[in-house]
Amino acid sequence: MKRSVVLTALVLAAIAMPSSAAVGQASQGVSLAKPGRDPKQAIDSEYTKKIKEYTTETWFGSPLVDYLPASKTVPTPKVILGDIAGAPGKLPYSKEGL
Repeated sequence: MKRSVVLTALVLAAIAMPSSAAVGQASQGVSLAKPGRDPKQAIDSEYTKKIKEYTTETWFGSPLVDYLPASKTVPTPKVILGDIAGAPGKLPYSKEGL
């Protein structure tokens, strides 16, 4: 019984393990990727300015969250909440229209 459990675990591990070629290709693609926004994507400059103003330390941010993409069809959190999300002194509640 114990031996069959060990053999089953080894077989499952071998099946689940990707080939070294697949791992090499995947890591090569990841190593070339750079975090941040697409330079072709427009940003909401007013909102982005507020993010930088309200962020107390630079290490709190990252290239993934230090801007807000501009959209003609999606309202910003400022439109819904009255200020940007995380604004000092502003804790929104769902009853406020969320």
